[in-house]
Amino acid sequence: MLNLKLPTFKSSDTQNGYVRETLLLGYKINTCQCRCMGIYNLHSIISELKKQGMDITRNCKKVVDPIRGVITKHNVLEAYMTFDQRELYKNKKKSA
Repeated sequence: MLNLKLPTFKSSDTQNGYVRETLLLGYKINTCQCRCMGIYNLHSIISELKKQGMDITRNCKKVVDPIRGVITKHNVLEAYMTFDQRELYKNKKKSA
């Protein structure tokens, strides 16, 4: 079993819901990690979450491929939310 350093993806989770909750818990998530869990459209999920009012920081960078254990040759999408971004989102949800 791979250690993706992320919360466990449960069969009852939707892909959008899993990514949203992972970001709200303060984790960084990238394309390579997602592919290991069967999530092949992280770019689309991030775009949808941004439309729903989440302020998500996106970077393209080389990361460790969790399957091979080596740095990727090409940049991949990495997404995360800062503490301030998470607090702002939570406050927006409370006031809605």
